[in-house]
Amino acid sequence: VRVEERDLDDFFARHIEWVDPYDSAAMALVPRYEQLRATVREVLRDPRVFRVGRIEIDCYIVGFDRAGNLVGLTTVAIET
Repeated sequence: VRVEERDLDDFFARHIEWVDPYDSAAMALVPRYEQLRATVREVLRDPRVFRVGRIEIDCYIVGFDRAGNLVGLTTVAIET
């Protein structure tokens, strides 16, 4: 099983910085991804992203909340 750690900005870059300007659907989602990234930074201390797998990749964004609890969210990326 392949495990990769990424920086939070690198993880969100394909949805914020590297969006095709001619893809109106993707462009419409940019503000939502920017808000999600900002919320993760606000809520989590030392957020880290782990990607597990190759084609169907489980993605985990984890960090510590203000009380010191380990918290996070998960999603799946499909990359062919």
